[in-house]
Amino acid sequence: MSLGSDRIRGVDPKVLRSVRIFLVVWLAMSGIVVYEIADGIVAWQETAVGVLAGIGVGIVSARMTKLEWDDKNARVTGRWDWIGVVILAVYVGLIFARSWIVGHWVDGPAVTAVGLAIVAGSMIGRILGTVHGIRAVTRAAGM
Repeated sequence: MSLGSDRIRGVDPKVLRSVRIFLVVWLAMSGIVVYEIADGIVAWQETAVGVLAGIGVGIVSARMTKLEWDDKNARVTGRWDWIGVVILAVYVGLIFARSWIVGHWVDGPAVTAVGLAIVAGSMIGRILGTVHGIRAVTRAAGM
């Protein structure tokens, strides 16, 4: 999932910082979910579904930041537009309703584990969506 060193140099540090934050959150949530699977709190199949659902949410929510080429600074920058704000509002709503939504399919302590799996999936989805966006912008800019 490497961007390539020439592409990293052409990306705004704020965009790279957000990808790094998503990576740290993904690692933390994934570690907790793996522990809960190993401890027998939740079945791996339930968390796998949570991760896949989260990846879908993350890829869509990666659109919150519109990536574009900045000719002046010769790099990819991110900015928010009205679609990004709408996606953010829906994303925040899903975060708050996560336990209620997940509670329809799993019970007890598994709700937390599957909820964390969804968060882990959404973080990896955000990373994948952002990396894809960076690649598309740099390709269009001729890098």
